[in-house]
Amino acid sequence: MTLKDCRRGNVYIVEKSMLKQPGKRRLESLGLTEGTLISKLNEAIDGSIIFLVRGSRLAIGKDLADDIIVRDMTESDIRGKKNGWGKRRRNRHGKGGI
Repeated sequence: MTLKDCRRGNVYIVEKSMLKQPGKRRLESLGLTEGTLISKLNEAIDGSIIFLVRGSRLAIGKDLADDIIVRDMTESDIRGKKNGWGKRRRNRHGKGGI
């Protein structure tokens, strides 16, 4: 499913971006990378999409939104985030370690 096809208010995970290099690099610098949680906030009359990513609102055109592939957030994704998925763990002495 593409970002344009998403329902407003639901949370999705970015699978991949099929944008060409200048646009892809720009969106990555704004925080839109693979595995990022994203939520569609609104769709304007002209088709531009307003979405929430990493606590910031971004707006892109409908042609760019068609090139961003997302998937629904599953129960295992929610459990992974709750259990510290992707975070560095510390041992019982407070020192770094995995």
